[in-house]
Amino acid sequence: MPTKRDTDTLILNAFADLVTKYGYKATTTKKIATAAGVNEITIFRHFKDKAHLLDSLISQYMETVDELEGQFKISGDIATDLTWIAKTYEEFVANHRALFTI
Repeated sequence: MPTKRDTDTLILNAFADLVTKYGYKATTTKKIATAAGVNEITIFRHFKDKAHLLDSLISQYMETVDELEGQFKISGDIATDLTWIAKTYEEFVANHRALFTI
């Protein structure tokens, strides 16, 4: 049986994918439930409404920003540092594309 965290992840991933494809307004809780493979009422039990789903995505975004800030160490070589920043930024945008879409 999936844990609450597993279910939250399924719902958030479905929400993020749908927002990326259709936009925030067109992403309904019914579509999210279908994509996540859960009952629509489960979404409301876990997140209250679509706005709380968005808040959760923003929280994940901010957690990633904090993690990345702690990971970056200046190497002293500009090419190495800029390459790390560019690769990290590319991954960051890809992982948070739903928020960039909104």
